[in-house]
This record gives sequence, C-alpha cells and structure tokens, in this order.
Amino acid sequence: MRQWSIRRRITLVGAIPALITVIILTALHLWQQWNDVSEDNARTAEILMANLMAAAEYPLISGNYSLLDPLVEQVLAQPAFVLLRVNAPNGSLLLEQQSLEYPSLDPQDVDLQAYPVTRVVEALSDFSDFDQPQSEIETIAVVTLGISHHYIRQQQLQTLSQTLLSGAVVVMLAALLAQIAAMGIIPPLENLSRFIGRLALGNVSGRMTVDQGAEIGQLQESANQLAQSLEQARKDQQTYTRQLMTEQQKTQAASRAKSEFLAMMSHELRTPLNGAVGMLQLMSPDNSAEEFAEFKGMAEQSLTHLTQLLEDVLVVVDIEKSRLTVRPEMHQVAPLLENLLVSFRQRALSNGLSLVVEYEHSLDGINLRLDPSLLRQTVRHLVDNAIKFTEQGMVVVRLALVEQETAKHLLVEVTDTGIGIDDEHKEKVLEAFAQANSSFSRRYDGVGLGLTICNHICQIVGGHLRIEDNERQGTRVLVELPVEVLDDDSTS
Repeated sequence: MRQWSIRRRITLVGAIPALITVIILTALHLWQQWNDVSEDNARTAEILMANLMAAAEYPLISGNYSLLDPLVEQVLAQPAFVLLRVNAPNGSLLLEQQSLEYPSLDPQDVDLQAYPVTRVVEALSDFSDFDQPQSEIETIAVVTLGISHHYIRQQQLQTLSQTLLSGAVVVMLAALLAQIAAMGIIPPLENLSRFIGRLALGNVSGRMTVDQGAEIGQLQESANQLAQSLEQARKDQQTYTRQLMTEQQKTQAASRAKSEFLAMMSHELRTPLNGAVGMLQLMSPDNSAEEFAEFKGMAEQSLTHLTQLLEDVLVVVDIEKSRLTVRPEMHQVAPLLENLLVSFRQRALSNGLSLVVEYEHSLDGINLRLDPSLLRQTVRHLVDNAIKFTEQGMVVVRLALVEQETAKHLLVEVTDTGIGIDDEHKEKVLEAFAQANSSFSRRYDGVGLGLTICNHICQIVGGHLRIEDNERQGTRVLVELPVEVLDDDSTS
C-alpha cells in the first residue's frame, strides 16, 4: 500500500467509507425488508382468512362447499399462498385446492398456517326455564393456508438485488467524487514533485507558480523558499570557494615570497658581512693612517647596513606577533630627523642624485607628541626606497602638519623620479618580503621590507599610507600619522 499512488489512495479514502456505510445500511435494510415481507404476508393471510371465515359458515354447515370456490380462488390468487385446505373438526378433509402456478408442491417448501372456523351457539339450562341462555363457541371447520417459502425467498432476493444495486451505485458515485477531488489535488502535487526533482538535479533557478490556496499553496510557497535558499547557498558556496582559492593563492604567493626572501636574505646578509670581514682583514699595523681610516669606515658602513637589515627583520617579526608598541614623546620634527636626512643626502650625492627636504611653516616651533623611533623608521624606509629605485633626477621629502576633521596628522611625503610602481603591484609592495618585480632583488639591494614596515606602523598608530605613482614619472608616497600638537609656550 505504501507504493500506491496518491490518486489510488484518495479513491480508497472516498470509496471505503461509502462501501462500509453501504454494507451497514444494506444489512439493516435487508433485515427490515425481510421482516416486512413476512409481516406483509401474515397480515394478508389474516385479512383473507377473516373474509373467508365470515363467508364460509353457511357453506360449511349446509355442506355446499362449492359456494367456497370464489373465496378459495381469491385467496390462491395471491402469489404467496399456494394451498388451501378445509378439514372438519374430526380431521376429515372437506376441501383442498392448490395454486395453479405450483402444480407440484414440496412439503418442506410450504409453511402451513391453521385458522379455526367457529360459530357462537346459545343453549338453555335443563333445570330452569327462567335461566339466562349460555353462549358456546363451536368449531365447525379448520382452514389450513399454505404459504410458499419459494415466493418469500424470491421477494427477499429481489429486495437484496435492489439494495445491492443501490449500494453499488452509491459506491461508484463516491469513487467518482473521489476521482474528481483527486483531479484537483494530484496535478499540483505532481508539479511539486517534478519541481523538487529539478531541485535535486541542481536546477535551483526556477520557481513554482503559486496557484493554489490552503495547504497546497503553502507547499508551493515552501518549495519556492527552498529553491531560493538553495540558490543562495550555491552562490555563497561559490563565493567561499573563490575566497578559499584566493586565500590559497595568497598563501602560496606568501610561501614563494618567503622562500625568495630567504634566498635574498642570505645574499643581503652575506654581502655586508663579507665586506666587513674583508675590510677587517685588510687592516694591519702596516697600513697608513689614511688606509686604516678608509678600511675602518668601510667596515663600519657594512656593519651598519647589516644591523639595519637585521633590525628590519626583527621589526617585521614584532609586527606579525603584535609585539610592536608605541611610546609617544614630545619632539620637534626637524631636529628629530636632521641626522637621518643628512646621511641620506650624502648617499644621494654619491649616487648622482639630489635630495631636497622641505618643512612646511606649520611645523615651525611646534612640539608634536609622537613615537620618535617609529617616525625615524618610516622616514628612513621611504627615503631609502626612493634613493634605491631612482637612477637619475631627485628625491623630494616634504613634511607638513595637516588637519583632518578634528584630528591633526603629520604628513610625510616622499617623491622621486625613479622607476615607479604600476597599479597591479601597489598592494603587493605592501606585503612582507615583496618588491614590484622579483627580478629587482638581483638589480637593487634590499629584501622588500621597507613599505611593509611603513604600512604596519601606520596601521598601529592609526594613520594610513597612500601610493600615487606613474611608472614613467616616478613614485609619490604619502604617509599620515596622527599626532598631538603643543606649542613652545605650553611646553615651557
């Protein structure tokens, strides 16, 4: 039954109750009709016998039994009565006649009912002439009426067939009504089944037309909501997949960058270390004072470069582990950066470049609350990159105090006429161990940590870094660091 279709189940739901009702009503109706048949025959027999006995007294007393023939024919004309017999009180047969429709009778197929024919006789007492007359009932004959069982069964079978026919019609009507009801229910359910099947196959873009009310309409709306949820889930899955692929590519790129960094780091560390070792090996008591000073200066320069490389790596490690802290102090910008910019000016001159430093008037006599170490690192890396990637021309460093909304920022702007950075590498150069082109590591010194450190410093102190570049005209990097401003009067 679990494998049956909805149409068959609805038909059964409509037909089975009707069938049960028909069976119960048929049984009650048959029982009532069968009782009615017996009662009708009994009443008919009583009426006929009453008429017969009222008219049979004279023929029976006179012995002229032919007078009873019309009455007997009237009784036997009824199809239920097949035999009429008249017996004297002593049992002798006076008259017997049977129905012409049943010339031969089976005694077991006839139900005999006896009706006595009586008369009232009044008699006087023998002892007194003045006694009241006494009435006596005298039986003058016994009329036996035979009722056919066959006829009764025919009537009962006829009643049964009519009842069963009516019940069959009722059951068929119930099944027809169930089919009509199923025609209104099954097509929407079949459409819903096909729609769910399409969802199972992955077609989640379609929607059902909600053309039904009540429960079926709710099912259609629920199916549409399911399709919408599946479609959104597929979009989310595709988005997550793309994000995972992007993250995987970034992870792979970071892994490659770190591998390249290790290779570059071995070279970058070995170069100043070998230079320092070589200069120290050349130093001997036989050197002149000028040679000794030259070797010593070159060794110190190599060791200073090596120290800066190691410091940059340690700063990146501190940043990635969130161990870099901000220690603000009160300083004026120009004295804080003077020694650093002087060393860069000498380096620029040795490379055939000019380094221009501009302080806006907004910084004159102003004390700023900032972290001096982080500011020097930021300026050092920006100027170092500008000089490193500029072969001819100039590098301009401009510092100014700017106000944005309610906060004030120290603007550090470094502009060069170097090779520039194209748009697709703007974000890449802010990643650790990255340069705009990996081939640059073989052409230019450095391990690609400068802009990464500057960007992280900006994020830590709440500032931001912006790159404006044109590969043909050089690079312009702007860094804004939030500061607190105190003039000379307030500090004195």
